[in-house]
Amino acid sequence: MSEHHLENLRRNIQRIARQYGRFVGLPVDNSASNFAGAASDSTASDSAPSDSVEAQVLGRKWFYPFRLPGGQVTDCYLPPDVAEIHRTRETMLFHVLEPLFQGRWEQVRAVDLACHEGYFSFSLAQRGCKEVIGFDARPENLDGARLMRAALGLTNTRFELADILCLDPRGLGKFDLTVLFGLLDHINDPIGVLRLARALTKMVCVIETQIVPNLSGQTDWGSYRSSRELIGCFGVVDDTDRLEEHNREASLTPLSLVPSLPALIHALRSVGFTRVEVVPPPPDAYEQLAYGKRVVVAAFVEPAESDASISQWTMEYQLDTPLRYILAQMQDRTVNQNTYFGVPAQKSPTDFWIYQELIHRLQPNVIVEIGNYCGGSTLGLAHLCDLIGKGRVIGVDVSHHLIPPIVRNHSRITLIEGDACARFEDVRQLIDPDEHVLVIEDSSHTYENTLHILHTYAALVKVGGYFIVEDSICWHGLEVGPRPGPYEAIETFLATDKRFEADRSQESFVITWNPMGYLKRVR
Repeated sequence: MSEHHLENLRRNIQRIARQYGRFVGLPVDNSASNFAGAASDSTASDSAPSDSVEAQVLGRKWFYPFRLPGGQVTDCYLPPDVAEIHRTRETMLFHVLEPLFQGRWEQVRAVDLACHEGYFSFSLAQRGCKEVIGFDARPENLDGARLMRAALGLTNTRFELADILCLDPRGLGKFDLTVLFGLLDHINDPIGVLRLARALTKMVCVIETQIVPNLSGQTDWGSYRSSRELIGCFGVVDDTDRLEEHNREASLTPLSLVPSLPALIHALRSVGFTRVEVVPPPPDAYEQLAYGKRVVVAAFVEPAESDASISQWTMEYQLDTPLRYILAQMQDRTVNQNTYFGVPAQKSPTDFWIYQELIHRLQPNVIVEIGNYCGGSTLGLAHLCDLIGKGRVIGVDVSHHLIPPIVRNHSRITLIEGDACARFEDVRQLIDPDEHVLVIEDSSHTYENTLHILHTYAALVKVGGYFIVEDSICWHGLEVGPRPGPYEAIETFLATDKRFEADRSQESFVITWNPMGYLKRVR
């Protein structure tokens, strides 16, 4: 094929790519761009921007409000109140990065995946990064980024055309910083993109994305005898209409899979990030970030024990953080890291301390724990019985296949497998009529199941005793779990069974996973 035919073929491919907003794997001739004012990296001047470049920048509308060297601010086509999102995102980004890179920005290599017009790439470059590479799948976005690069004179940036889903990390090397802003909510393979981000990241990846309400609980897995825990979920969003309108902020494919916050955190851990933190929004944050509809998350590669930046996540650095973000961080720690004597235990430490106080005061003969997971809390309850010299623990769950020998072999523990309500008579036969019983309910957290267990097991509790319903924090502190869930089941139960009252004095730590869940039998 002649050079002339190759050139025509390349131009046709580029024309098709510009029309459909997708281009992968071929070199781009930026001089052939039909976007007015496009500047390629190879031709952008290292000197001060010319008057013609500045005129081109000021003569069009942008997605971002760029500030030029002369002090002018570009015309942003977003409504002013919506454009505030950019300032909030930038503030949250550098909340993470300043403690990490202060004093050594000139050593930092950064990659900006789905860089759009390069706003965050330029922010990093202006901090002094050694190199910032921006990738985007839309040629018109890169034309704007290259024009702005020329206007700002930032020679430590460059921009490349690539479909992020098809990007090969092997030829790029590792970056100290990976930025993933506004991408995860516009793709159909979020896990694949997170794997790519992990492959590129040497130190930290900062992600900003829309999130969806979470779904959690238990689901049957091949049989009613077997179940698996739902850790998080992805919402299906159809962007077909915006794609047909050639909206530059739309997804590249009609369907996107948008994560819930627990799904995002768990996925980041699964692809190899060792520590994941939700970044608190500033007091004057844009409403979507202020109310947790969008989030910024920092995912670290280095082990937390050796990470010098861990100080920014300690208590004194979090004093102004809204409680809902503290709860999200604690939930991540509780679900993914909590252990008791080496056994996973998904229990809030503040609540388990209250359990210790109740057990010491009440001296129960029997503790019935409904929902045992791996048995960490079951073992902890048995150890408390050891310490007071009395009591035994009956653990009830649909499956005990995750329970290790250290739990199974404890002399005070009896395990009963099956549906809690269906096995109630088996439980009751193990309890003498005059014995005092403490019941802890931590099963599927659905409204129906929680209410059924409350009505079924309430008779075991004597006057002065407690029935503890766990995880009423679902949708009453954390956007996790079934809705309606335990909290609503408690409300219904207390409205119909006057023998019990919610003892809110047991919530004196303020932070509890069982709001209104400490039910005391008073009559």
